[in-house]
Amino acid sequence: MIHRTLMIRRTLVSTLLVVTAGCVSTSPQPDPEEMYQKAAALTKVTAMVESLVTYSDVALNADLLAAATGHDPEILKFFEGYELRAGQTQGRGAVVMCTQGGGEALLLDVGCTAKLDYHWWQTEAREPCEVPLDAAAVCPR
Repeated sequence: MIHRTLMIRRTLVSTLLVVTAGCVSTSPQPDPEEMYQKAAALTKVTAMVESLVTYSDVALNADLLAAATGHDPEILKFFEGYELRAGQTQGRGAVVMCTQGGGEALLLDVGCTAKLDYHWWQTEAREPCEVPLDAAAVCPR
């Protein structure tokens, strides 16, 4: 009788552990190939934003992303399932690609370099979905 009760308890505890482990939320790691494709496209969007910030009289408090891609809105379809935010930082255009809903930043590009500046999806760091305020921290001097 004691042996049977002990066996039932062990079975219940094991089942509880399995069920609990299945409920633990871990965000899936993004697909590297997809992220590199998004990074290449993001540099193009950033160039559009950078051009608008540098050469246009458009009010910089307007929706920079819509204004910058207005001549080619199809490019934004490539980012469906993600959130893009554009802004200016110290006279530079910048774009951040985030998880849907803006929970965390995955990619960041500031228009001062030809390559994408940050691949946060590759790190354990969970960065907020924000355009940085300090371009000097990203851009070479």
